[in-house]
Amino acid sequence: MEPFELILILLVILLVSDWFLKKKFQITSREPYFYKPINKVQRYGEIIIHIIFWIVFPIVMARESGILFWTWIFLYLTFLSGFRFTMEWKYEREKRQYLLTTSKFIWIILFISSIIYLT
Repeated sequence: MEPFELILILLVILLVSDWFLKKKFQITSREPYFYKPINKVQRYGEIIIHIIFWIVFPIVMARESGILFWTWIFLYLTFLSGFRFTMEWKYEREKRQYLLTTSKFIWIILFISSIIYLT
């Protein structure tokens, strides 16, 4: 299977699973293309996670190891998604947005795993 086909299939599955979760659990949509933090703690927490990523990323790239690059991306997305999940679950549990965050994280992990497998 070509990488482009895999990306397209995973993207379609992601969109269908989001649609299904929204319909089944009656989740209201947020801004469709821009993530808005719940409160200041989440905003500053995510800023710190992004700063750490951009400070360490050049060091990781200097090693020129493909698996190290994907491991770093995996860790970054794990911390970011875990932090978002925790904040959404703790402060806006009734909106059930944390289900969408978890679903997207799982599909991103599958995507990264398949990229590593194909390369």
